[in-house]
Amino acid sequence: MAVLASAGVHAQSEFQGVGEVRYESGVFNSKPSEADRTQALHEAKLSAWRSYTATFNTARSTSYSASATKFEEQLDTFISDVTVLDEMVDEESNVIRVAVRIAVNTGMVDAAFNELAQAGQTSSQGAGPASMLSFVFVAREVESIRDFDDRRTVVEKKDSKATQTDQMADSGGTVSGSTSSSSISSSTTGGSTLTKADEIAYDVSSASDIDSAVGQVFAGNGFEVIPYVDVFGFCGGASLDAIRSEFAESDTLTAGTRTAAIKAASSCDVELFAMGTLDVGLQQDEVDPATGNRRVFVSVRGQIWDIGRGLPRQVASVGPVQYAGLGPDRQVAKRNALIEAAEDAGRVLVDQLNAKGIR
Repeated sequence: MAVLASAGVHAQSEFQGVGEVRYESGVFNSKPSEADRTQALHEAKLSAWRSYTATFNTARSTSYSASATKFEEQLDTFISDVTVLDEMVDEESNVIRVAVRIAVNTGMVDAAFNELAQAGQTSSQGAGPASMLSFVFVAREVESIRDFDDRRTVVEKKDSKATQTDQMADSGGTVSGSTSSSSISSSTTGGSTLTKADEIAYDVSSASDIDSAVGQVFAGNGFEVIPYVDVFGFCGGASLDAIRSEFAESDTLTAGTRTAAIKAASSCDVELFAMGTLDVGLQQDEVDPATGNRRVFVSVRGQIWDIGRGLPRQVASVGPVQYAGLGPDRQVAKRNALIEAAEDAGRVLVDQLNAKGIR
């Protein structure tokens, strides 16, 4: 696995790890050698790297398991920075422990997985043209929420029972009588409570930042990306305004709009069609205690359909997954959260496509 050097500057993720090595002490020296320290450092970096790989989604974990040794042999290629946090030597047990924090160049990792996927497809199917892919991802921010009071229906049933007893007595030609009565009543109540779901209206947009972030992930992994605006312009179908309008009222498109969009993409020779939403949290943002910056949350979901062979078939999906963005104000924090959510959702979808040999 030869990692391309042209991966460029990419985001980094930091992870910590601890390495431990037992060393041989000499007669006149109970300290570890430089080779022992180097080995402990390597073990610490390997521990931190494995903490990073533990965060992989299912599809990427499957791909990684088959090539873990190759990645670990080129560990320094994927680690852009190493900081030694602590070093401890236990002379009684002849053990040296090193704690480190590493910065992983996730862009280089993505490039390596892309190369593996290309090699796998070439060996199994032969080299072929990249799939044409189009997508529509929209950002939604809650505009209004209408909630409803619970409606309670009560049914009451009443039963009553009355009895009467008459007594007559004849005493010396005199007739006397008495009457006694009693009644019993009972009631049974029951019913039901109807709770109606909140009605949520969204302000929907298709931000260029999202298009760029998602498109870069797909294009960077070898797909031929066709902007949906061009699909609509050349092949018709549902307009972006129609799609946004429906996403403003619902989490899903109507059957007619979805079908129109897919048919148009298919007639333009698009083979893969992706669609998703990124929902920005309500205005009650948190403040990050470490930096004092505003924190905005974004929830993302999306699907990819294979539309090149008859009926659409869902071949990848993501979410809902929540991400957070930080910034000095809400707008910056929201933008950062949207970009991170879009990029990561794109990577998850690509990993699933790679796992199925779809390129």
